[in-house]
Amino acid sequence: MQKLLTVGIPTFNGAAHIDETLSSIIRQVSADVEDKIEILVSDNASNDGTGVLIEKYRESHANLVRYRANATNVGFDRNVDALFKSANGQYVWLIGDDDALYEGALIYVIDLLEKHRDLAAVQVNFDKFDKTLKNVVETISIPDDVYCQDGDAFLPHAKGRWGAIASLIIRTNDWNRLDLTDALGSQIVFAHALFKILRQGSAFVAKKSVVKVREGSEKAVTRGDGDARINIALASGALYQALLTMGYREDILRPIIKADRRYAFEALPLAKFWGIKDKSAVAKKYISIYNSPALWIKWLPLLFLPDSIYRVVYRLKKAVSSVTRPLEKKLKSLLRK
Repeated sequence: MQKLLTVGIPTFNGAAHIDETLSSIIRQVSADVEDKIEILVSDNASNDGTGVLIEKYRESHANLVRYRANATNVGFDRNVDALFKSANGQYVWLIGDDDALYEGALIYVIDLLEKHRDLAAVQVNFDKFDKTLKNVVETISIPDDVYCQDGDAFLPHAKGRWGAIASLIIRTNDWNRLDLTDALGSQIVFAHALFKILRQGSAFVAKKSVVKVREGSEKAVTRGDGDARINIALASGALYQALLTMGYREDILRPIIKADRRYAFEALPLAKFWGIKDKSAVAKKYISIYNSPALWIKWLPLLFLPDSIYRVVYRLKKAVSSVTRPLEKKLKSLLRK
């Protein structure tokens, strides 16, 4: 019998936290919902003992936990796609291998899906936590639950929360009908799939925060890899360009693209400090996505500034800011009084 929901966990070397992730899900599986869900872990050739850990869960929860493993690391996007193709649920809820569910999250999502049988996708809210998953570092309020007839209606209400995989629940058959060749390698294949589906499919934006997303534990990029950091920063910009070619409304995308451009530019200084190996390739990507006077006047000269000089300037600026920023805060506080 087909399940209603697959809780899908794509992982690579997730042994440090995936036990916490799985425990947060399994303890919410009561007798009245156990026939409606499955947990599917898709392992991208981990070498840290992740597979051994998951096997223990399979032994103790044989009817609930499934495990598939790639023979080699095929990259994040292909691993997610393989997860969808292996899922038995009508919907897949993607969960990061270092995230955790709030209590009551599972029954909330199942109830929502059963009440809205026509949905192609659901976006739930989440809170960002520190590395310990104990202290909240960011929350974003979504005022109301909103039913959206298509992607143009979805975008203004989503507040960009779809950027975390744990916010997304997507209808499996809709995903598996897509040609995602152009999105593989983007690191956000889930977003490309979502917005392709929502050209004609309906979505639900839920205000309730149901996931704890761990910040600062990203494994896709190691410290020192400025090129990879830039690629991640530019991924959403490339997506928005693709949305324009898909026929999404420019008036809706314009303010979103403006905010995203600011984020992409502000990612450059730290990435350069860590080291950007192929500056010409990075420059071409920025020009193709964010061509503007500010890019040519400020950001491209910064990109091509000799690294030795830049690092000295960067450290000096950080040192000055550490002194002036507290003074600026005190001044603003006095002015408010």
